[in-house]
Amino acid sequence: GVTLVSGMVRLTKPRREIFELFCRKVRVPAERCLFIDDSPDNIAGARAVGMEGLLFTGVEDLDAALTARRLL
Repeated sequence: GVTLVSGMVRLTKPRREIFELFCRKVRVPAERCLFIDDSPDNIAGARAVGMEGLLFTGVEDLDAALTARRLL
């Protein structure tokens, strides 16, 4: 797995650079990534680079969303 600590790379969400760096590190295009967060601003940042963004509102909603995407 890949760990990306914002303080170590001196980039924070929702800046697009942190999302782009993540994609480079995992070698996956943004269009194939699902970003989950409880901050609408961070979701917007992920979407700006082409990721799918999912706003976390609770465990049940997350479970349903991941099941619908066949990720669970």
